[in-house]
Amino acid sequence: MIYILPVWETVGDCYRFIWAERRAWFDYVLGPVFAVSVIPLLLMWIFLGTFQIPLGPTGLPDIERSGGSPLGMIFLIWFLMIGVYVSFAVAWHRRVLLGPDHTSARELFSWQRRHWTYAGQCILILLLSIMVGIVIGFLVSIPLEIVAGVLSAQGGNPANLVALAALTWIAAALAAFAIMAGPMLAFPATAIDDTELGIRAGWKLARGNRWRMVGVYILGVFIPVLIVQVLLIGLIGSGLSTMEPESLEGVRQSFSFSLIINLISNAVYFLGVAIGMSMLSIMYRRLRDNVPSNESASA
Repeated sequence: MIYILPVWETVGDCYRFIWAERRAWFDYVLGPVFAVSVIPLLLMWIFLGTFQIPLGPTGLPDIERSGGSPLGMIFLIWFLMIGVYVSFAVAWHRRVLLGPDHTSARELFSWQRRHWTYAGQCILILLLSIMVGIVIGFLVSIPLEIVAGVLSAQGGNPANLVALAALTWIAAALAAFAIMAGPMLAFPATAIDDTELGIRAGWKLARGNRWRMVGVYILGVFIPVLIVQVLLIGLIGSGLSTMEPESLEGVRQSFSFSLIINLISNAVYFLGVAIGMSMLSIMYRRLRDNVPSNESASA
């Protein structure tokens, strides 16, 4: 009999854990948020001589106008972001699965073999996701072009064609996520040194629950984080809209403004990461404890 992952109960378990461990979350994110908020600003000042990359006529960052060579800066910032993300993700998975008696925020500053394995799995799953996306995109694009061509020949409303394309690609993205949901179970397993569960075993462990895992992430992670981000953007945007253009440009170039924006955005980001990692850890624990071992072979 296939174990059925409870969607709402899993989401509830996650938020009850986050609330109970809110002080621990603050302890865990203090170092990472400070690192990814301050160090990139210092690198931008060293490489570009500014705390904000100027915007071009289209509203996108115009690196050429900054007067510096950003390749080294971009490499260092990405290296920092990846390292901090892996360190935090591993530590938080361990907090969820092992509890405070067997782990602490000090593990954020100790890079061990599990971290290299976790980083390697991130790269591998990213490559697999790209391959899955290419295959699904190819399979979706052909019938979509046929349907769009028929509707266009019949004088269909362009807005309906755009809506059809959008809904089709959203469904394709969800299908790709459902395919990759199982392999992602290797992340919490790696964090607690569960060497018996790798990417292939995670795929088998998620059998019959892949769409439920997607539902957990949509209801528990995507929608709440999206709402918080929209509210923050609205609050910041409404405050900046009241300023004169000359004053606004001066504020944007100031270190204090850039630091505050970075601290807020990174705190929200790591809250989302903590929620996502908690969801994944809880799903891993539920599936591991309720699915017989003979249903999931080791990777």
